[in-house]
Amino acid sequence: MFHITLKKYVYDRIQLIYKIIYSLKGPVGQKNINIPGRVDLIYQTSKDVQEWADQKAKELEDLQKLETYRREFLGNVSHELKTPIFNIQGYVLTLLDGAIEDPKINRQYLLRAEQSINRMIGIVEDLEAISRLESGQLQLKIALHDLVEIAKEVVEFSELKAKSKNIRIVFSKNYDNPIWVECDKQRIQQV
Repeated sequence: MFHITLKKYVYDRIQLIYKIIYSLKGPVGQKNINIPGRVDLIYQTSKDVQEWADQKAKELEDLQKLETYRREFLGNVSHELKTPIFNIQGYVLTLLDGAIEDPKINRQYLLRAEQSINRMIGIVEDLEAISRLESGQLQLKIALHDLVEIAKEVVEFSELKAKSKNIRIVFSKNYDNPIWVECDKQRIQQV
């Protein structure tokens, strides 16, 4: 008799635990929980707890990956912002050191500073685009562009930084004719 009472007591407690676990698996606010009467409750509870633990471990792993991506992304954004800032700084300091008196140089450097400013604006717009992408609202601006001209702009943009590191950027081939492509110019420049 004691054995049967103990078995019923344990069974009732396990069934209660199972109901709690089962209710956590279902949609929020689920009221009716039907547990089959002839199920091996200990086995089923163990199985459900293991599934829940596996799911939580997967969620944790996914969150850790997202955190790694976030750190890398912030590092990349920092680097991408530094480049145009240093370019602008270099152009402005060169102009302040006397190059402003030379009309050819001052105009060229001001135009390059403007390109760097536009690059910074582009980076901010990219950050906004990421936000729109995550919310499903990103739209590409596809138009006909000369790929050669885009490449030249990217090279010019990187020229000052490359010079400061004794790096020379050149095209390996002369392109006399444009290469027309349909693309989103800003997204191509990012590559």
